[in-house]
Amino acid sequence: MMADSFWIFCMANNVWLTFFRNHNGQQLRSLEKYYIAICYGIPFLPAFVYLMLDSIGHRGIYGEAVVSCFCLFL
Repeated sequence: MMADSFWIFCMANNVWLTFFRNHNGQQLRSLEKYYIAICYGIPFLPAFVYLMLDSIGHRGIYGEAVVSCFCLFL
């Protein structure tokens, strides 16, 4: 859900760059790698930390949902 907010920010950033900084499509496409890194990388960090804390026995955020979450990615 945090990635959705980052993607909305990136889309708004594209609109701002297009209208106020006169970027063209090629310049905006060059920003995609940064957008992907930000939009998926930042939400991955806390998710990974919580998963590791849950796996070593600390009271985690995932609980019994860990198995079903991994099944979605297989």
